[in-house]
Amino acid sequence: MAAVYKLASRVVVWLGPVGDDSSYAFEVMSNLGSKIIVEWNLQEMKPAVADNCDARLVDTTKPLPCRRRAQLALYRLLGRSWFERFCVRQEISLANLDAIMMCDFDLTTWQTFSNACFCLYGKPVEEGLPKSIFDEYYGRVSTVYAMRGATVRSVIVDLLRRSASAKCSGLSDKIFALLGMTRENIGIEPAHEKTINQVYQDFALTFFDFYHLFLLIYCDLRTHSVVMPTWVTNWTAKSLTKPINGQEAAAHSVPDIEYVCIFVGSAHAIKDDHSLLT
Repeated sequence: MAAVYKLASRVVVWLGPVGDDSSYAFEVMSNLGSKIIVEWNLQEMKPAVADNCDARLVDTTKPLPCRRRAQLALYRLLGRSWFERFCVRQEISLANLDAIMMCDFDLTTWQTFSNACFCLYGKPVEEGLPKSIFDEYYGRVSTVYAMRGATVRSVIVDLLRRSASAKCSGLSDKIFALLGMTRENIGIEPAHEKTINQVYQDFALTFFDFYHLFLLIYCDLRTHSVVMPTWVTNWTAKSLTKPINGQEAAAHSVPDIEYVCIFVGSAHAIKDDHSLLT
């Protein structure tokens, strides 16, 4: 499917029928996104037109004037089911910048929509909503920010971490669907006949051989699945770990590891009961 989205002349995202003030939400996103230019690789934004009003929009120290109605409309729009589905990460991240977002007859380009989310994500906003709702609203903005960010920071571990809470019918697809989005080629081929435990374990071992052991920082016992070894990350759970970026004492050292399976049971029913990584 990755090739389909990459080669499509235009991807059209259908968010559903109009409702919950969605037309106003589209108006806000189109207006905001058209006033700024975002350099996603540099994580910077600048005004599309050099005037005082637009300059204030890109000042990350100044709050964004966003009224309660706008926040509520955006909260409802970004809460639609399309944004929750895992498969859309591939759909929109591989699309070209001609992709459009539609809600009935309301539409805007994906570039404009995501640029607006960059601004909403990077600037302080006056809280017009109750804190419990505002936190969820900001989380939904972060989801869209991460979708667009995936096109320029396509590291598979980062993609997995950012997509952990997304809904997916086949949990193994959390590995397979991202292979076409990453700049790495670590030699994994989709194998849907494998169990989710086998897929996640094979991914960990392959990643260790291809790269290094920093994947272990995401192995959190608080979210660990009891049916997997402790050195295998549970990508079905939202990560509670917050690594310190750029601080790696191992200095990208090549790991020297050995994987050992300890089998127990009879010849008729062999069970992989334990596994060690040394």
